[in-house]
Amino acid sequence: MHIKKVSAIILPVLLLAIIFSSCNVASIKPGAVGEPGQILVVAERAAWEGVVGETFREYFIQPYPVLPQPEPIFDIRFVSGPELNELQREVKTIIFLGNINNENATTKMIRQSLGEETFQKAKDDLSINLAYREDLWADGQQIIYLFGPSDAQLIENIRSRYPQLEEKLLQADLKQIKATTYQGGSNSEDITRIKNGLGIDLRLPIDFKIAVFDSINQTIWLRREVRKTSSNILIKVMDYTQENQISEANILATRNLLGQEYITTAVKGSYMTTDDINLPIIYSTFENNGNYTLSARGIWAMENDFMGGAFLSHMVYLEDIQKVVFLDGFLYAPEQDKRPMMQRFEVIFSSLQTI
Repeated sequence: MHIKKVSAIILPVLLLAIIFSSCNVASIKPGAVGEPGQILVVAERAAWEGVVGETFREYFIQPYPVLPQPEPIFDIRFVSGPELNELQREVKTIIFLGNINNENATTKMIRQSLGEETFQKAKDDLSINLAYREDLWADGQQIIYLFGPSDAQLIENIRSRYPQLEEKLLQADLKQIKATTYQGGSNSEDITRIKNGLGIDLRLPIDFKIAVFDSINQTIWLRREVRKTSSNILIKVMDYTQENQISEANILATRNLLGQEYITTAVKGSYMTTDDINLPIIYSTFENNGNYTLSARGIWAMENDFMGGAFLSHMVYLEDIQKVVFLDGFLYAPEQDKRPMMQRFEVIFSSLQTI
C-alpha cells in the first residue's frame, strides 16, 4: 500500500514536469540569422526611396577600406514596415528608421519598443533619437531604432549617429567573424612551433599551415588555399632598437623586403611588392592587447607578373620583451568577395600576445 501511495504522488509531479518542460522548449527563441555586415533596414517605402534612404545608404554602404574592387562596409537589405514578416524578424541585425510624427507601421513598432512615455518625450527632446534592444525575436539579435520628429531631423540623426553605430555594428560582427574563423579549431602544432621559434603566441585557425619557417631570419610564411582563394600571413620578429622603428616608411619597407625574399610565382624575376600608385595606403594606430600597433592597408602586386590583391599589415611593439612583430596578411582571390577574408586577418592578428 505504501508503494502505491508514493507512485500516486510521483506520477502527477512527473506529468507537470513534462508539461512545463514542453512549454519551455516551445518558448525558446530561434537563433538569429545573417552573415557579418548584413543589415535589414525597416522603414516606410516613401522614406527609403527619398532623402532619408539616400542619406542612410550614403553612410552605411561606404567602401570597405582599400580593396582592389569596391565592396561596401555593410550589406543592406530593405523591407517596408507593413511587409516585415516572421522570418525577417529573425535577422541578426535590424535597423528601424522612422519619423515618429508620422502614423505608420514602422512608427508603431518603434513606439511599442520605446514605450509611450519615451516615445512622447522624443517628439520634443531631440537628444532622444536612438535605442537598442537585444534578442527581441531571436537569440544573438541586435535591433537598433533610429528616429526623429521629422524627416529632416531623422536625416541629421543618421549623420551624427553613424560613427557610434558603425563601431557597435562592427564590434558585434567581430564576435561572429571570430567564431567563424576558428569554427574548425586551432592549428595547435604550428602555434607551438611559432611559440618555440619566434617567442610569440598567435592563435592560428586550423586551415592555416606553415609554408616557410626561416628560424635564422625569424620569419614565417603561412598559407591557406581554398578553391580560387589564397590567404597568406607573413610574420617577422625583430629586436626593438629605436623609437622611430615603428613608422609608415618602415612598415612598407619590411613588407616589400619580405615580399621580395619569399613571395614569387613561376615567372622568373617575379616578387611581391606594394602598389601605392593605383590606390592609397591607409595608416592607423591603436592598441592590440595593450601593445602599440601601427596598421597599413593597401593593395599588392606581383612584379613581372599579373597578380595582385589586398593586404593588411600590423607592426606591433611588445614592450615587455622589447620586440617588434610584423604581421602581414595578403590575399589573392580573383572574382571573390574580399571583405570577409580581410576581416579574418584582423581577428587573427588581434590574438597576438607574448608567451
